[in-house]
Amino acid sequence: MGRKTGSMAETTRPRIRAAAARLFAEAGYDAVTMRQIGADAGLCAGALYRCLPDKESLAAELPAEAVEERDRALDGAAEGTPIEALEGVTRAYLAPHMGSGAARALEDRIERLFAAGRKAGEVRLPDTRAGVAAILAVLDRVAADARLPGARRVRIGWRLVQRLAGA
Repeated sequence: MGRKTGSMAETTRPRIRAAAARLFAEAGYDAVTMRQIGADAGLCAGALYRCLPDKESLAAELPAEAVEERDRALDGAAEGTPIEALEGVTRAYLAPHMGSGAARALEDRIERLFAAGRKAGEVRLPDTRAGVAAILAVLDRVAADARLPGARRVRIGWRLVQRLAGA
């Protein structure tokens, strides 16, 4: 007897995507393995690889709504004085739905915030491009530290951003 039409595609793939989205949000894209995604979705590694060849293919399938949600969070976060907006962007970046993507747009936004902060006297950072690279490296590392609970991760991330910005 053959398999029921569509049963694998209709039930398994959505479970895999949901597991991947949840794990990427919690630990960050780089920290998550296909084996972890499979276990979270209730599949062995072999079954997972029969559905998807690799993590990159899986990430490409994640819903566009996640990208839109992240962009809305960043848009709402960048309000107030430059230093307040920088704090908002830091918090949005470290929030569970900001695990990956749109790096260039985020870099540009942080660089504009640094420039505005320097002009307003809130940020003492001589090289904004280098500052952006340092901030994102720090935030990526803080976001990937699974030992830190969410609220503490944000507090530590924001303190480090303040120090790097000279605020």
